[in-house]
Amino acid sequence: MMFKIKPYNTLVCLMAIYMFTTLTYTLWPISSPNKIVGFFIFFNVVWIYCKHLTTKKAIILFITTFIVGLSFVNSANSFGYISDAIYLLISILLLIEIDNDFSKNKVLCALKQSEQFIKWIVIVCDLVLCVGFFDARCYDSSQWDGSYYLGYTNASHTMASGACLLLVFTLYIIRNKRNIISFIYFVPSIIAILKSGARTFLIPIVIVCLFFYAYHIKKFSVKLLVFPIAIVCATYVFLNSSMVEKFSFSINNQYTDMNFLGRLTNGRTAFWVVDLLAFRDYNIIQKLVGNGFQYVYMVNERNFNLAIWAHNDFINCLLSVGIIGTVIYVYALYRTGKKIIKISPKDIIIKILLISYILLPALLNGFYTYQHYFYSFIILVILYDKYYCQMRRKI
Repeated sequence: MMFKIKPYNTLVCLMAIYMFTTLTYTLWPISSPNKIVGFFIFFNVVWIYCKHLTTKKAIILFITTFIVGLSFVNSANSFGYISDAIYLLISILLLIEIDNDFSKNKVLCALKQSEQFIKWIVIVCDLVLCVGFFDARCYDSSQWDGSYYLGYTNASHTMASGACLLLVFTLYIIRNKRNIISFIYFVPSIIAILKSGARTFLIPIVIVCLFFYAYHIKKFSVKLLVFPIAIVCATYVFLNSSMVEKFSFSINNQYTDMNFLGRLTNGRTAFWVVDLLAFRDYNIIQKLVGNGFQYVYMVNERNFNLAIWAHNDFINCLLSVGIIGTVIYVYALYRTGKKIIKISPKDIIIKILLISYILLPALLNGFYTYQHYFYSFIILVILYDKYYCQMRRKI
């Protein structure tokens, strides 16, 4: 019998491997093992997208590929920014693809068929995080006036993004457990995120805990008992985590002459103003199709001596892929948000949090730029729509 590759199974397995190679990044003898896996994910997403190609999807694919490809070519060091191009392409195509129930059901089916593989990856990643908690090499004290956990990755935000995907995979693994003890499976990921100081990734902790509280604790009396205890414990853990150090640093950082928002965002508002002024100075062609993925890094390096992206998806897209590319990205997000709102007339809080899962990182750091975080959102939405809501309807 001929071996048959199933694209959706391959996709979820590659996501799990991507998470593993990122959380063990510095332990590998080769450079950037996760980026190699990322390339396979890209080709897999394109394969899935093209399997059921409609006229509308074909038009989106053509325009997106043309705009992103043009920006990639326009970059001074094209291959140095290939990740930016691939991240944006994956995000747009995957958001458009999961807009239909067929693809959502296929992903959920793939998760079920790949469950044992994912379970072992989750266990190993939890062990890696736990070992790292006691390894001095896994902490970074070079910035933000504190010591922040980065595990065996190259940056605390990268580790936290990977831990978000680990959180959601864990939620999937324990989806059938209905006891409060099973919460312990989330502990390594939650501790890792809190110790990272990466404030953007607090939202996944809140929403996964809410999912657990709503769907995994059956008795109402237990819920009433657990709620105040959970609030007290969560407050204590948060106040004793690296997050508090990060908030304190942000408010008292080098941008203290700025307003409260400027201080709280570590000067991001200053980046945004400068980046938007750079976009204003574009000619009409550049405004439409962008000026290459490297340009935003050049602008911020020239003005702040920091070669960083805009820390805002929409500003980043405007400079990189112009108005046309930004409109396509916003359209993909809009379609996703609209679907979330229509999933169920109930669960207003969960739907607000799912929308926040997109918008807060997109506005304050990056949604598509942190691919692990992006994949965690994809799986979480599918779990909510095709498992938790379906399960509730059967009760």
